[in-house]
Amino acid sequence: MKIRIGTRKSRLALIQTELVKEKIEQAFPEAEIELVKKMTKDVPLLLLDDVLSELDSNRQNYLLNSIGELQTIITCTGLEEFVNNRFEINRVFKVSDGVIHE
Repeated sequence: MKIRIGTRKSRLALIQTELVKEKIEQAFPEAEIELVKKMTKDVPLLLLDDVLSELDSNRQNYLLNSIGELQTIITCTGLEEFVNNRFEINRVFKVSDGVIHE
């Protein structure tokens, strides 16, 4: 599995990205991870595709607490995981029979 992580070149962004990279490496030791450093004024976007189902509750909590203020899209099969972890949810979209509902 190859994972590319986009980051800005600022010192803070690189430190934060290294922390995320370490957590992904712990969860998926077989993954090949590449950091993509860019100069941009855009807000970074973190996409977690059903990753919580692969982690135990301690790792789930650690990952969710590590996200901080990043703009994040998380796909999951159960919303209660986020509610139980006191995760602030701005918008929720549900897919049912191939149709997206807000």
